[in-house]
Amino acid sequence: MALYRIQGNAEKAQGIYYEFDPNAEPLGVGGMGTVYKGRCVNERTRSTRNVAIKFMYSDLPEYAIEKARREAAIQFRHENLVEMLGFIETESKSVLGETQHHYHVVSELLQGVPLDQLLTGKLTDQKGQVVPYAEKLYKDYQNDPEHFAVMVVKNILSGLSLMHDNGYIHRDIDPTNIMVTTEGKIKLIDFGIAKKFSNLNTTDRHLTQAGQFVGKAEYAAPELVLGSINEQNQTTDLYAVGIVLYQLIVGHVPFQGDRSDVLQMQLHSSMPLSKIKNKGLREIIKKATAKSRSKRYQSAAEFRVALDQLNAVQQAGFEWKNVYTYACAGVAACVILAFVLPGLFKNGEPEPVAPTYATAVNLLHQPDHSAEGLEMLEELSADGDAEATYLLSRLYFKSKLINDYKPDSLAQLQRSAKIVTDNEKAHRLLVSAVELDNNNYPALFELACDYWKADQRTEAVPERNGTEAEELFVKARQQADANGDTQYVEMIDNYLESVNRWKEKLKSIKN
Repeated sequence: MALYRIQGNAEKAQGIYYEFDPNAEPLGVGGMGTVYKGRCVNERTRSTRNVAIKFMYSDLPEYAIEKARREAAIQFRHENLVEMLGFIETESKSVLGETQHHYHVVSELLQGVPLDQLLTGKLTDQKGQVVPYAEKLYKDYQNDPEHFAVMVVKNILSGLSLMHDNGYIHRDIDPTNIMVTTEGKIKLIDFGIAKKFSNLNTTDRHLTQAGQFVGKAEYAAPELVLGSINEQNQTTDLYAVGIVLYQLIVGHVPFQGDRSDVLQMQLHSSMPLSKIKNKGLREIIKKATAKSRSKRYQSAAEFRVALDQLNAVQQAGFEWKNVYTYACAGVAACVILAFVLPGLFKNGEPEPVAPTYATAVNLLHQPDHSAEGLEMLEELSADGDAEATYLLSRLYFKSKLINDYKPDSLAQLQRSAKIVTDNEKAHRLLVSAVELDNNNYPALFELACDYWKADQRTEAVPERNGTEAEELFVKARQQADANGDTQYVEMIDNYLESVNRWKEKLKSIKN
């Protein structure tokens, strides 16, 4: 058996290395690479530990490598979280003497059944062997889905509590990312789009500017649907957990249908809670999945306490509502008096709700309130909000070119809000949006198009400015590539080809 050994600088400092047999049958093959069973070897003690090693494909784009690097850096040791162990980069020489880079992601070795497969009755691991713990859970699911659902969710909340306490949110919670292991654990996996609260900004977004969402729509909180990066926090994860709790009880997610329809239902439709027969669970799911973040549970611990109290009440044979009310009344009153009332009232009068980008976009989607949404966007823009300024620039813009790229979501908002277009104002706002956020690649792209197409596109730019356009296209491409937005990269590449032809033509004329 020829073992492949990998060791980076961090591993050398720790006195460990990893090894695996590249000729062995892999544990799995995916879009990012091949996963092998390996082991971690301590050079000093010679102790070993089984691990999973993902040997990443060599032709992956840079953003995919960086995504894997960030995921591997989120390292927690908790019985309900997969443990990431490291990202290792190695080099080798090709037969031509060229340096080749190899990338590996190392994590705890997990064997078992993903929760989504367990729900369909699949109870075997990757090797086809029955997982006894999965068998037990499936019987619980069939005989007492409420008990099963609460038990699974409490485990997930325990893991989330550690993530949230360390400033991370997962952002991709659903049954495909929950593993039931052969060791009898329930673990939250896949930190691919997990982020620190402080790092949630436009350069991290996996959402487009005008409400187009990339992800699992069935578990998406409204702030995810709207692309409100700055408003995502731990309650965003708890919303998804509430959806999972509903699904495990009822047998399906609350909102089903086409992706676009599901996204709209996440924004505007009430949860079909009548399908939850247990009154206590119904109230818990209602709170977890509230459209407003402030009305949800504010921490994973608070969510779990609610489930623990529910169990205690049911075991004692008491009516849920009365016991919960008496148990929480004193604490709730203290919280309201200490924190809520001072924020709602000033000099005896209610304080107005502060405008937010998410609220403004939500209002724009509603024809009866679109004028309020537009006014709120204008106010946010005047206060220097980059997202609001960019969206306003697109709402006021109407290209003179029939084939100009325009997302359907923007056209829908223009119709809903009955916008009177003004290209001069749109261009000024677009310039301001780029000044406010120079990493916003859709804004950079649109401004580049203004300068490149000039009066063919908008009367706001009478003459082509090829130099300015090229600089903006290059900057937009860098940011789009870093965010993995291949649609924008492809569009920008086409424009850059036109710019290069234009430069060559100018050069030939001068010569």
